[in-house]
Amino acid sequence: MTIVNRWRPALRMAMRELLRHPARSALAMALVGIPVLLSALAATMIATHDVSPAESLPARLGAAEAIVLPVDGAATQSPDADSQSYEGTGEPRAFDDVAPSLAALSGGRLTPVHRGYGRLVIGSRGWDVDVLKTDFDAPATRGLTVLESGRQPRTADDVVVTPALAQDGARIGRTVIVGGLRLKVVGIGSVGTVGEHPRDRAVAVSPSSAVQTETLEILLDRDRPVTWSDTMRWNAEGFIVISRQVVLDPPPAAQQYADMSSTQDELVRQLIAIVVIALVIEVVLLAGPAFAVGVRRQRQELATLAAAGGSPGDLRRIVLAQALVLGVVTSAIAALASVPIAWGAVRFAVTVFDTGFGPFQVIWPAIAAAAALGVFASVVAALAPARQAARSDVIAALSGRSAEPKVSRGWPLFGLALLLFGLVGAAKARNAAFNGEFTIAIRTIVAVVGATFMTPWIISVIARIARHMPLPVRIALRDTDRHRSRSAPAIAAIMASVSAVTALAVASSSDAAERSRDYEYAAPLGTVTLTATTSSMQAAVTAAEKAGGATFTPLTTLGAGLYDPSAAGDDAVSGDDVQAHVLVPNPAYPGASNSRDVAVADAATLRAWNVPITAAQQAVLDRGGALVADRQMISGHTTEIVTSTVSRPEKIVRVSAVAADLGSGSVPQGPEPVVAGAVVSQATADRLGLPTSTNSARSSRPVDDLPVSAVRAAVIAADPVAGAVDVVGPPSSEFRTVFILLAVMGAIAICIGTFSATGLALSDARPDLATLSAVGASPSIRRLVAASQAGVLSFVGAALGVVVGFVPGIAAARSLTGHTSRGLVVDVPWSLLVILVVVVPVVVAAVTAAVTRSRPHVDRRTA
Repeated sequence: MTIVNRWRPALRMAMRELLRHPARSALAMALVGIPVLLSALAATMIATHDVSPAESLPARLGAAEAIVLPVDGAATQSPDADSQSYEGTGEPRAFDDVAPSLAALSGGRLTPVHRGYGRLVIGSRGWDVDVLKTDFDAPATRGLTVLESGRQPRTADDVVVTPALAQDGARIGRTVIVGGLRLKVVGIGSVGTVGEHPRDRAVAVSPSSAVQTETLEILLDRDRPVTWSDTMRWNAEGFIVISRQVVLDPPPAAQQYADMSSTQDELVRQLIAIVVIALVIEVVLLAGPAFAVGVRRQRQELATLAAAGGSPGDLRRIVLAQALVLGVVTSAIAALASVPIAWGAVRFAVTVFDTGFGPFQVIWPAIAAAAALGVFASVVAALAPARQAARSDVIAALSGRSAEPKVSRGWPLFGLALLLFGLVGAAKARNAAFNGEFTIAIRTIVAVVGATFMTPWIISVIARIARHMPLPVRIALRDTDRHRSRSAPAIAAIMASVSAVTALAVASSSDAAERSRDYEYAAPLGTVTLTATTSSMQAAVTAAEKAGGATFTPLTTLGAGLYDPSAAGDDAVSGDDVQAHVLVPNPAYPGASNSRDVAVADAATLRAWNVPITAAQQAVLDRGGALVADRQMISGHTTEIVTSTVSRPEKIVRVSAVAADLGSGSVPQGPEPVVAGAVVSQATADRLGLPTSTNSARSSRPVDDLPVSAVRAAVIAADPVAGAVDVVGPPSSEFRTVFILLAVMGAIAICIGTFSATGLALSDARPDLATLSAVGASPSIRRLVAASQAGVLSFVGAALGVVVGFVPGIAAARSLTGHTSRGLVVDVPWSLLVILVVVVPVVVAAVTAAVTRSRPHVDRRTA
């Protein structure tokens, strides 16, 4: 017989069997389809959320063939310019300086595009915004902005805003302040983005606008595409190029720069491998019990077929055909259903949560791969039941007797070996190279597989305590042990999910705990500080004091000047860009230092900032010396003040110094914050020829005694460019959201595995429950048995998952933390583990008892 002839009757019987038992078939379809649906859904939503370089071309290049970034040296880059490097100082280049050479090199039409950042102010509210400045009437800029209403900016007073800013109040016709300039909103639309980004705040202005920008890009428009050879040739001339053709059709890896190779593709491949393995394991463990129960329900039919001359291979094909048909139908439905569900989920996320997404994108190969994996996993899940059906005792099956195969001693030992190999490997993985977390994930999967092989033996060990338990629990434990082919995969499925949740929880909690431990307060808790530009500081302080009824004391710092060659001497300064700082030792990283400002203050100013100084220390300031925050900063009774600019190298100025307590008050944790790394007098700053700036002022009253909202509004009104009010608060707990998410994920996984296995167990236990009812058991015994069954499955699976996931979680915590001299942080979220091991099983058992009918089915017992 040909293969087709052998499989045709098996497939026909499979279709008939699935239609004859719709409830059991629907359960098996759900167990196969849910992982496939979630995988396909995730693939579509991730592809939609992540805007690829090709998708971003209209918003980045407009209608041009390429965009060119001038740099001050020879450059190398990846085809999409995501990775790049160049020789030089990074000093910006002006369009007029590079346009002639670029035009001669490219033979195209050039349009400058300036990008930067600024602040948009409406009344007393302000937002940080991206700024795009170019000639929007030029053909090459078509697509940089997509208007929903209004027109493009044409004059110096025009501005286009994004929908998020329009919702904030920047409607067409309204005057707003951008970068300190009053502009009129003439249009609303996307600015430099594709897709929907409800929270994106950006503005577009005309080239005549006085709004300041930082970077220059040049749109290149010509009649022929910019090739990779053009890109490499222009790299040598000091230009980084993003070409439409190169992005859409990247060159082979052999033609790219060797030093621009990235590990991203390798990381993506490893992540896909982990997802594929996890998907197959989860489907096999969830769907396996359904196929095992199906085989038991068919045992008399299969035995009749064997008695009529059917071979063991025929029996295997019948069971595998059921899995194949179910897998194909279910995976196809789940994969296709994922597309509209993903579209709805994207719309929901955009509308309700203001989440940004790119153009809706369906990766059909990924959808097909998820479906194929579902079919493969479904067939793999039926291998063990098919093997069991082919080896069953025909006479025992025909007489209605069945026996669960005994636990082999070899598989638990093999599983123990895999478990130890996975856990030991995960524990050592923190010493791996860049992908230690992936190594931990792979070894965790190995440990889970090992624990799965051990699960039948673990069940048999736990069942030994049944004689000491109440009747419902005793029945549940013995049923779990008697039908290990059904209960072991269910427990293993719960274990696999909970082990992943446990590992992620321990790692995330430890990472959050380290960040909380290393958090350093900038000032005492509750301190209110305003910031403003030097020119607007006095107006901001006056407005804040009037609005808040408190005193605000400004603090001046060294810096904010530009070296002026025309001034007398090489060291004379003026302007706005000189940086001055001192190096304060960092105790978290031995041998490293942090740059800190140098304050210019007298005793009265320091007292207002909660830093009292002695008469001797004031005398040091009067003599031209400095007070420093750390004794290690002093060498030979002097300290170093480092000054620098973009165009000049660092210059070190030495002044006499003494150590002083510059701490501004106690804090709940970490080192006491200092007002500055060093303090000098105004006379010393003048003597050194260093400029000063005043950008912050501190309130005399804490946040509880101050109307912060009114003060913030007054400061922003006084200084629309940089005015802000900050309140020092405790570190935010980033783990709270992760805690909730992991708890929900773990609870869902436990519920899916428990409810499906409990339903199959109750289906198997109908004769036993009918017998109990016949001998006088109360109607509630059925509900108690069902609750006990659910509780046993969920508790054992969750407990095993916590045990298996604990070591990888510790390993991941060690990999993520311990990079400072303060040492490792391992924070175990015991409350989450208690929820998974105790609370969720109790809730699952209660729900199971509530939904289980107390009246037994009337079942016929075969002799």
